Amino acid sequence: MRILRHQRDDKRIATVTPQGDQFRLTNWRPNGPSSHTVLSAKELEREIAWDWTEDPSAGETLEAWSNTPEWERGLKGLQVLAAWNTCSFYGRYDLGRTLYAETDIDKALALIPGIMRELGVSRLF
Repeated sequence: MRILRHQRDDKRIATVTPQGDQFRLTNWRPNGPSSHTVLSAKELEREIAWDWTEDPSAGETLEAWSNTPEWERGLKGLQVLAAWNTCSFYGRYDLGRTLYAETDIDKALALIPGIMRELGVSRLF
């Protein structure tokens, strides 16, 4: 795995992992993963040249971030987003609105198993 630090934003770290004959570039921030893209080797090298610096020590920063309340909250938020995306995919915006109407993230997470049952799915997108 390659670990990169963004050249202009020290709150962005990326990891690069092989995915078949392509590479997955995952962006991380202090509150967890923020995005990913799959690139060819040529596209990856262009992306790195434009925006990133190889920095194996960034792994220590990533490790430190992963032990914070901000990271834990970010991961919870991603679970809620995945549930909303799944509701949207199945055209069940009513369930998505119910999920987002909950102002407490832990209570919103507690709604997800019931939403999954209602949708008849075993996993979220």
